[in-house]
Amino acid sequence: QVPQDWLEHVKVGGVAILLEPAHLPSTLEWKIVDSGPRYWGRDDIVTPHPIFDGLPSRRIMNLQFYRDVIARYSVIDFGSDVENVVPSFAVGRPGGQGYWSGSNLLIYKLGKGKVIISTLQLSQNVGTNPAADRILLNLVSYASKSVERDHASQL
Repeated sequence: QVPQDWLEHVKVGGVAILLEPAHLPSTLEWKIVDSGPRYWGRDDIVTPHPIFDGLPSRRIMNLQFYRDVIARYSVIDFGSDVENVVPSFAVGRPGGQGYWSGSNLLIYKLGKGKVIISTLQLSQNVGTNPAADRILLNLVSYASKSVERDHASQL
C-alpha cells in the first residue's frame, strides 16, 4: 500500500521509485502511452548511469540481453528538466508522422527529492531475468545513495 502523502515525503528529500506507473501524479502533465505496437521501429537507448552498472550501456537495448525488460509503455510530454536514463524514439513512422520520442526510465527532482519512473518490465521479470534483477538492485542502490548524499549535504 502506497501512502497517500508519498509526494510530500519526496518533496522533503525522499526518493520514490515507480515501477508500474499506470497513473502519474496529477501534478504532472506527462502521459504514459502504449508505445510498443503503436510506434513501429521504436528504439530504446541505455545511457551510462549507475542504474545500469554492470550491464551493457551506451547502446540500443539489444534483444539478446534486454528482451524481457524492454518497455511496452513510455512516458511522453515531459520537459527538459528530467534526467532521461532510457530515452526511446522512432523515426520514419508509418503514416508519414516522422519522429516520436519518449522515455522508459526517467528521474525528476521534486522539491528536495527525486522520483524515478520506470516503464521497463522489471517487476514482471524479477527472479527470472538477470537483467531485471540487476536493474532493480541498482535502482534501490541508486535511490538509497541519493538519499544518503542529500542528507549528508544538509548536515
